[in-house]
Amino acid sequence: MPKVQPVFNPDQNLGQLIVKVLEQTPDAITQISDDTNVSVTCGEMRDRILKFAVHLNSLRLKQSDVVGVIAGNTENIAPVVFACFLLGLPINPLAPIMIESDIIQVYSKTKPKLIFCDVNNLKIVQNAVDRMKSEAKIYTVMEKIDGYECVTDILKKIFNFEDLIYPELDPNSVIFIPCSSGSTGPQKGICKTYKELLSLFVPPTIDSHILYQSTGLFWFSGIYFLLYGALFKCLRITTAQSTTAELFFNIIKKYEVTRVSTAPYLIINLLQLDNLEPLESIKMWMIVAARATEDLCLKLKKLCQMIVDDNGNALDNNQQGEIYVKKDYKLTGYYNDMEKFKQVYDGEWFKTGDIGYIDDEGFLYVIDRKKEVLKYNNMQITPVELEEIINQIEGVVSSCAVGVLEEKTGNDIIHAFVIVDNMKNITEDQIQNYVNERVIDNKKLRGGIHFLEKFPTAITGKIDKKKLRSLAIENFTN
Repeated sequence: MPKVQPVFNPDQNLGQLIVKVLEQTPDAITQISDDTNVSVTCGEMRDRILKFAVHLNSLRLKQSDVVGVIAGNTENIAPVVFACFLLGLPINPLAPIMIESDIIQVYSKTKPKLIFCDVNNLKIVQNAVDRMKSEAKIYTVMEKIDGYECVTDILKKIFNFEDLIYPELDPNSVIFIPCSSGSTGPQKGICKTYKELLSLFVPPTIDSHILYQSTGLFWFSGIYFLLYGALFKCLRITTAQSTTAELFFNIIKKYEVTRVSTAPYLIINLLQLDNLEPLESIKMWMIVAARATEDLCLKLKKLCQMIVDDNGNALDNNQQGEIYVKKDYKLTGYYNDMEKFKQVYDGEWFKTGDIGYIDDEGFLYVIDRKKEVLKYNNMQITPVELEEIINQIEGVVSSCAVGVLEEKTGNDIIHAFVIVDNMKNITEDQIQNYVNERVIDNKKLRGGIHFLEKFPTAITGKIDKKKLRSLAIENFTN
């Protein structure tokens, strides 16, 4: 498959590029906040970026000084982020719902000089800063509160930004530090450079001019949609609210959104709406933050991935193993945590921690996380193969299989948590019997079936299997 070249020269200042693109269509609307109904034109966004860049310059920050963002998708987040990109100040976003210990765990390594937050999580952020004995300056993004500067007030000031000098920046310098999902241990800051961000964007294949940015910057899809909207002159719809199925549906219909990105759980909830109608405006729907099934596969250039066994030996087509990937550029690493990075990257191949295989046509199938693979009598079992059987049953909405270690045998006792359609008459025993009749003895659901109204989710939107495992241990293990 021929390699698709990026649209933009990756060796340039990303912030300066955004400003130039905005200047091309100053009267076009680039952003609408569904929370406030405030529209921002490209010209207004450009002015906000430059105003805030002047303010940041006055603080005498140096390139590579980290800026923390723990705020929702309000209308002033974009100019803050773009101004930082303009000046070479790396952004390290966290979820606004993070507790003090989570903030400390990440920011004790990245050590931000500034932190932007919302009023409703200001106390938590301030307490975390105090406990770290950090001198980071805290801003509120939208609302003013005594003792703190507010971005809204700064943007109302008059600045002479016409003489602003764009600094020379190394395209290989770190500019964005998202966190790992936490599925393999404590969250780690992943270093992303200007070159890596600009290399994400390839020529659009569809007309998708209205984007719904339903995720925050702490999701990689959040920064992708933020940048995509600015660089491709799209209208971007934002909200600081947590995206429920009802809110998602209403926004799509209201703005005739053409491109969205969601986790699978939102689709499951969407299908349960009584007033659901066809969402005909959507031209591209990106499904993220969960494993892919065989119906959701991605054809990649084979030279860029390899399937290996537990000893690191390459496997043939249709054999399952860990997926290794190789990129065109050298990965930068985890922020201030290179020892952990060396465990997963050898300078050429990155160990994804995902289990999958490549078929004879070159399609890559992502099956599960390596750490989620279960064992019973030395046989490896991927939860997804059991979930796919459960999901075939009429009345089952979704399922998640987890293992609880039985210490005396060393085996994983498999439990399945299931969401069902309340209108269907189906029991736990029926599901368990259906599965156990179709699998070998090692794969039987010895832990049973447990009904839930909804799955617990982590801040990334993924199903929180740790909580499900704890639930199985606390309530269903003798």
